[in-house]
Amino acid sequence: MPIINHETRDNIIRATFAYHLHPREHLKAHCFNSSLPDATCKWCGRTRHEVRWGAEVGYEDNPPECIKRPANTEFDVDIHDVILAEEKRFEALLSRAEKLSKEQDLSRLSGAELCKLHHTNGIDPSILESIGVSISQVQHDEYMAEYSKHKATGKAGEKKQEIKICQ
Repeated sequence: MPIINHETRDNIIRATFAYHLHPREHLKAHCFNSSLPDATCKWCGRTRHEVRWGAEVGYEDNPPECIKRPANTEFDVDIHDVILAEEKRFEALLSRAEKLSKEQDLSRLSGAELCKLHHTNGIDPSILESIGVSISQVQHDEYMAEYSKHKATGKAGEKKQEIKICQ
């Protein structure tokens, strides 16, 4: 059984709370206003230095954890709300795709038109197939070629150029 040096362990814990924990990742972490040693926690007012060194700077009674962190902070996120919002966005996307498919025959679009539909409305061929619009292999291949071209050139549709400065 290894011998535990409690002083070393405490120093590691203090350093972790002072420099390595983020409020989104740990419920007792501080929310410092910068990465500097004199940065203050917006909740308890202690600096990173005070959290890290504790008793050596007169804070022997305070634990390394943030002692005044509110129970409900802006970092607390309910995963159910995140998933629900994502599902609502996807339902809206499907609704737009269904509306478009009623207005025009999307199965006759060229690969370039499918690519433009994807980049302007977020409706890619897999979404079209999920609402019952069939796309041929030729259309899909044309779409992939256009998509690759767009991906290589960026949103501006221009080839990326390296600018050389002449002296």
